[in-house]
Amino acid sequence: MKALMSSAPVDRSGSASGIVATARLTGQTGGAALAALCFGLAGREGATFALVLGAGFAAAGCVMSILRLVATPQRGA
Repeated sequence: MKALMSSAPVDRSGSASGIVATARLTGQTGGAALAALCFGLAGREGATFALVLGAGFAAAGCVMSILRLVATPQRGA
C-alpha cells in the first residue's frame, strides 16, 4: 500500500488516503452483507456457501490484477 500512497502528489495524499479507506470499508460492508445473505439463504450451510463465494471473489480479483499487469504498456518503448 505504500507504493500507492507515495505515487500520489503530496498535496493530495489526504484525498488518496480517504479514497483507499472508503474502498476498504465498502468492501468490508459488502462482504458482511453477502455473508449474511448466504446464511439467510442456505441456513446451516451458509458458512460453506459464504466461503466458496469469498474464494470466487478472491480468484476473480487475482485474475483482474494479473490482467492489469499484463496489459500495462511499457513506458518509453
